This record gives sequence, C-alpha cells and structure tokens, in this order.
Amino acid sequence: MRRCKICVREYNRKQQAKPEQKEKIWVSKLQYRYGITKEEYLNLLKKQKNKCAICEKNLETVNKGKSKTKLAVDHCHTTGTVRGLLCASCNSAIGLLGEDIEIFKKAIEYLKHHSKN
Repeated sequence: MRRCKICVREYNRKQQAKPEQKEKIWVSKLQYRYGITKEEYLNLLKKQKNKCAICEKNLETVNKGKSKTKLAVDHCHTTGTVRGLLCASCNSAIGLLGEDIEIFKKAIEYLKHHSKN
C-alpha cells in the first residue's frame, strides 16, 4: 500500500519525537558523522568535566535549566578528527571563522585594541 509523502513525513516526525527514537538517532549520528560511539562521547564529556572545551561553561549553564542539550562534537573538517566537545556558541564561532588560526589571532588583536580596559 502506498502512502502520500505528507502522511509518511508526519508518521516519521511522530516516530522521531519519541524519546527512545531520539536517543537511537543521536547515537547513529555520532557513529555516522564522527566515527565515535556513545561511550566515547561520554568519556570525552567526563574528561572535560561536563564542560565546553573552550569557554568551560558546564552543561547546566549551557542548558539554562531547559531541555537536555548535549555539547556538540567538534571535529576538523579536513581530517574528520574529533577534537572535543563544545557548547553551541563556541562551536559556531569556530565554524564561522573558518577554523582559521590567523583570523582568530586578528580577532583577538581587534578585541584587545577596542577593549575598554
């Protein structure tokens, strides 16, 4: 029996909203996108003391008491190597600056020059 695309999409959305499905999807993405298992993710998280590797905000601060957001898996886009776990802000900053160390250095100098201190 064939179903219309809208019905299939709605069914999939409902299935993916189930907590047990969300966990399975997350674990699959870890393996597929980053080549790591849930246990490896949890070991990284423990090693980082449940904190972002850059700003060191803990998960409670990042989540602000809301949903259970996980730290993002930071990886090198060239080699695929996992570097650590980051909050959404730090992960976005690295991505938006193109993982370019020289641009980061210029950003630091810019902030120092325009700092009120």
